[in-house]
Amino acid sequence: MKRIFTLIAVFVSLTALAQSNVSDKAAEAFQKKDWKTAIQLFKTYRQNNSSDIGSLLYLAYSEANLQDYKAAIPYADSVMLLSGQPNNQNQARLVLARSYAALNNKGQAMQYLEDAAVHGANFYNRLSDTIFSMLRSDEKFKKITEQMKVNSAPCQYDERYKKLNFWLGIWEVYIGNNFENKVAIDTITHGPGDCAIFENFVWTGGGSYKGRSMTFFDPSTQKFRMCWAGSSADIRNFEEIKNEPNMIQFLAITNAPGNQLVHRRMTISYNPSDGSVHQFIENSFDFGRTWEVDFDAMFRKVK
Repeated sequence: MKRIFTLIAVFVSLTALAQSNVSDKAAEAFQKKDWKTAIQLFKTYRQNNSSDIGSLLYLAYSEANLQDYKAAIPYADSVMLLSGQPNNQNQARLVLARSYAALNNKGQAMQYLEDAAVHGANFYNRLSDTIFSMLRSDEKFKKITEQMKVNSAPCQYDERYKKLNFWLGIWEVYIGNNFENKVAIDTITHGPGDCAIFENFVWTGGGSYKGRSMTFFDPSTQKFRMCWAGSSADIRNFEEIKNEPNMIQFLAITNAPGNQLVHRRMTISYNPSDGSVHQFIENSFDFGRTWEVDFDAMFRKVK
């Protein structure tokens, strides 16, 4: 009996391996744009893997790329019916839009593109395909294209994320009574999609201190956050506590040496008249009753 179960297990493993090989070869044929071979292999693969949504998408695209749009539509429809993944559904909507545009059904093509844009599709570059030429002069098509551009980089179009854009650039950092002593260089850049701001702070006034931060607007709390990590193991997580025009204030609660609790308050202010940025940091060791100045600096942009 044990031998029979062993043989069954070996058979099942070999079958799974064979199916995996078929899938790999099908995907490879698709990448090589050998659509006919991809279709044949994916159909073979689906004989034992009918629940695989990815193979349906491959088949839909392959048929559409062969310009057999009537064959592509049922596969794309099946993805819409069986998949709950928004990306899968939007890829299927794109195939359906292409297919119906090729079949001169402008209304259906436009509807699928509009649905894709509403559901977060960001493939606006795909709309330059000549297959959509019949739609291009339509105002609705233009709005769909713009919506997909917004979907591709939403932070660039959302004013909430632009609060700290005044801080972008390369800055010389000065301290002292009249801010006459240059002590650091601070470089502030946008992160991917402008959804965060990255800071690279290098102390030049003696010593080798460096630090970096990432600041971003958190839509779940409707507040900005800053995560700071310095070379002296000063790790701080700041959260916005005040937000005014040309000013933002953060608070972080950390432990000082000796496990003493420290409230650290940082205020960043922008002066539009001369383009400077003032950073003012205070510490409190008594839960905010009194504050001591820790860092008072003027940032002047490198010209």
